[in-house]
Amino acid sequence: MELEISNLTKYYKDKLALNDISFKAKSNEILTIIGDSGSGKSTLLKTLNFIEDINCGIISLNNDILGKNKVMDRKNFGLVFQNSNLFPQYTALNNILMPLKIKIKKEIKKDCSYFKRKSIFKERFLKELEYVNLLIDKLNIRHILSSYPSSLSGGEAQRVSIVRSLALRPKVLLLDEPTSALDPRLVNEVSDLINSLKSEDKIIIVVTHDLTLARNISDNVIFMKKANIIEQGNRDILDNPKSKELYDFLN
Repeated sequence: MELEISNLTKYYKDKLALNDISFKAKSNEILTIIGDSGSGKSTLLKTLNFIEDINCGIISLNNDILGKNKVMDRKNFGLVFQNSNLFPQYTALNNILMPLKIKIKKEIKKDCSYFKRKSIFKERFLKELEYVNLLIDKLNIRHILSSYPSSLSGGEAQRVSIVRSLALRPKVLLLDEPTSALDPRLVNEVSDLINSLKSEDKIIIVVTHDLTLARNISDNVIFMKKANIIEQGNRDILDNPKSKELYDFLN
């Protein structure tokens, strides 16, 4: 599976947010996007998820051009925000299951007659629940499923948010600053978590300014500055930068 971005450009009125961005990302690899705040990293994730419109450029997944039907195309992407965005009135388990139930109901409503919906929903939901339980155990959150977001640590809330996103079976998982709200001592734990997701056969793109995290998880790296990609390559560029801008950022 391959995601290809070609000549992506984004303006906010007269301010250039993304300038002619092009890259590829493949499944079972982790692409890390690094750079200072304001470089365009998070804006790039939002355009990939069709939260933000682009002015020009092409987003394609397995050679299929996306963007004509943003509601449908968005289902290919799961975006995990840095603040987790859990609903405070629901338990961790309900935060995970509610979007999944909504997704199944919408699909059934489109494809099935009214009288068959209830039985088909139950069948589909139970089948998806098997996968959710595998995710719950993989990310080690079963002990907090009955807890509300206010009682969760930053790392726990993040894990719940990742399971919620993966439960919808996106082809591309987008993680925005996954260590920003966490104690620095948890970086290695987050690194192990993200690396474990490679076995999910998904394209994984991580935006971060945390160089320790980037070194721990990256197969490939993009360095952005002022809306531009300055340098990209495999993780070796973190140790042997070719551009002065990346050298200065790393040091």
